[in-house]
Amino acid sequence: MTTLADDLEAFGLTPNETKIYLALLKLGPTTSGKIIKETKIRVSAVYYALNNLQEKGLVTHVIKANRKQFQAAEPGQLLAFAEEKRRLAEDLIPRLEPLVKSAKEPVSAVVHEGYKGYKGVYDRLFRTLKKGDEYFVFGARQIGDPVNEELNIMLTSFHRLREKRGIKAKIIFNEDVRKNVLEKTPEFKLMETRFMATPTNSYVLTYADRVITFLFTERLLAVEIVSKEVADSYREFFKLMWKSAER
Repeated sequence: MTTLADDLEAFGLTPNETKIYLALLKLGPTTSGKIIKETKIRVSAVYYALNNLQEKGLVTHVIKANRKQFQAAEPGQLLAFAEEKRRLAEDLIPRLEPLVKSAKEPVSAVVHEGYKGYKGVYDRLFRTLKKGDEYFVFGARQIGDPVNEELNIMLTSFHRLREKRGIKAKIIFNEDVRKNVLEKTPEFKLMETRFMATPTNSYVLTYADRVITFLFTERLLAVEIVSKEVADSYREFFKLMWKSAER
């Protein structure tokens, strides 16, 4: 189980910022001298971290009796800090993506691991596709994942957001999940489904210049290929399978 310090560092604070922020929550309004004594961090590092924490909105200061006193902002300020990081990321993404496309040796394949890896794949799909666009899935086992509850919630939320944004889907499921799919399909709009009798141990999602193979292993794995030629080839194959698949 992670500690508060571990989680704050994962959130984006440095080890020194974390120690000082936690110390201020414990001490309340206090001077830099008491912070140094509590954290045992050298003077210059304390002032550097305090300055950074103030820039992040996580620490404030007041002057009392001609002395500067520091105080931790309410923990809820972490949400404002996170939102600022999100806004910065949203601004950076469209500026960084052209650099990837123009690189001399672009990455042609990427392996995504775990729940965050899966979520990243679907987040990119939403950033790429617009209203009226369509993606294709071959070999799907079912709409959600009955074993992995976190993944099940994510996939259900994904379909809700997909229909809200007007993105269409054509999905060929394995025949053995027909009952589950037919029960859930009416819940979702802009989705066409068909079935194939041949079971698969993976499923393939393709859109734009992406082909992603999701593997059913002990770990969640998704192999993403970035190639318009390969993606076009998969879509032609999908069209053939779609014609022969059962409704």
